Amino acid sequence: MRPLYHKKADRLRAKADRLTQEGAQKLAALKARDEAEYQLFRTHVRACHRRTRRENDEDTAKRIADYEAKHGVITDAAVD
Repeated sequence: MRPLYHKKADRLRAKADRLTQEGAQKLAALKARDEAEYQLFRTHVRACHRRTRRENDEDTAKRIADYEAKHGVITDAAVD
């Protein structure tokens, strides 16, 4: 079983490296293509990553704003 786990870990590392290299460009391309979809993606990632997701969009937005007021704005570099 060990080789199976090593292969899976290698694939995940390769994906993480690719995301690190290409993430900012893909995020910028999304923003240029569709601003609404970009904002939706950004809100979703911020809410999941910072554990600010709540029952509805208004409460989630308030939690994100409160988090950013305490810790600073979550940049695109942190999102990608």
